[in-house]
Amino acid sequence: MKVVVTFAVDAEFAPWRRIRYFAVNHDGFSQVYMARFGEVEAQVLLTGIGGKSAWTESLKRMKNGDMDVCISSGLAGGLRAQYRPGDVLTPRLVRSVVLRKNVSCDTVLRILAVGAGAREVASFYSTATVILSATEKQRLGIEADAVEMESGAVLYEAAALGARVVAIRG
Repeated sequence: MKVVVTFAVDAEFAPWRRIRYFAVNHDGFSQVYMARFGEVEAQVLLTGIGGKSAWTESLKRMKNGDMDVCISSGLAGGLRAQYRPGDVLTPRLVRSVVLRKNVSCDTVLRILAVGAGAREVASFYSTATVILSATEKQRLGIEADAVEMESGAVLYEAAALGARVVAIRG
């Protein structure tokens, strides 16, 4: 099984590299980190920050469609008081502001994430800009559980190429 895991920046990926060796391959666009976990061939892509960057980078790297699963991971901002730093969330739906599309996350992948300790939530709001004001976060909290900047674009592209997709973010 081929699994693509995306992070926006190296700092989000660094804890993984501390616990497991990843070979580095230059794919013509940038670096792709690879490791094997039993029957799983994992490729880690760093997409850059923001929806447009994530969409552009994921399109370049995933265009061959050679993946079974795509996991968008990294950090998100909780929009509701019940979420605390350190919580790991996995949504049923990611709302992409950049693409004006909704992406449904795979049920089986969400169940596996919950089994590993993630909290299932209704939705992520995937935006193109950092949300700074408390007023804006409160408004977004009415329609989503967390805000982040890359999952909408990454998962939309991967799903269009036939991969099962899920977002899992801390």
